[in-house]
Amino acid sequence: MGKSFLKSMKSDFSFEIKIVYDDICTKPQPGFLTDFGFSALIYNNLSKTHLLFDTGSKGDILIHNINKFNVTVSEIKKVIISHNHYDHAGGLKEIYRINRDIEIYVPLHDKESFIRAYPEAQVQGISEMVEVDNNIFSS
Repeated sequence: MGKSFLKSMKSDFSFEIKIVYDDICTKPQPGFLTDFGFSALIYNNLSKTHLLFDTGSKGDILIHNINKFNVTVSEIKKVIISHNHYDHAGGLKEIYRINRDIEIYVPLHDKESFIRAYPEAQVQGISEMVEVDNNIFSS
């Protein structure tokens, strides 16, 4: 993969990823909180859309850290949940409380439980590679 590929990738598939929830970080940036779990905020420059990959354990910590990046929960249009463990999906309740019109992508075997928990959200079960946003894929 030469420089030309990376150059075209940056211009054609440009997105930003910011870690907003992490239990590995031993020296967080000032003002950010750490806790058990993981979440990444993705900004897709093609669609001008914010997405969230996983939601950490606690919604209050998640929202605090998202806000530190000058993003509000209402700006997040889609959430991708890698697996239904509390340290990856625990913060979703608070996201949903603020933004009920959110699209949620989950493993297919978890779809029905997420539909029951988040009835106003658009829940999609994933069992194969799917494009969740312009040039952003999950499986």
